[in-house]
Amino acid sequence: MKNILFIALAFLSITLSSCSAGDQGTVKNYYAEAGILTPEFKNEELNKHIEYFESLYNELGIAVSSTDKASVPDLSKSFSNWILKAIDFKQNLVAEDQKKLEDYLEKVNIAWNKQKKLLF
Repeated sequence: MKNILFIALAFLSITLSSCSAGDQGTVKNYYAEAGILTPEFKNEELNKHIEYFESLYNELGIAVSSTDKASVPDLSKSFSNWILKAIDFKQNLVAEDQKKLEDYLEKVNIAWNKQKKLLF
């Protein structure tokens, strides 16, 4: 009887842990799917700021996939603020990095608008 109880508890434990582990793997990375290449700069603060765009873009992707039009104004405001802060960094960069940042901002702006249009 103890063996049956032990086996049942072990089976239940394995089943519960596999269910919770499976949920974690279903998070979709819309940023990676968009194929946006994140540039690297010598300015670490700028690099951290640029990394934040990935989570912002993924939030937009989640809103689009769930047809959550109500979240778009807040996400658009966050995106605009993110762009403005990135532009502030530009003035302190060397010419080559300024061009790299401009190119990146152009690409993310296109990707953002393309993703947002999927809602409308």
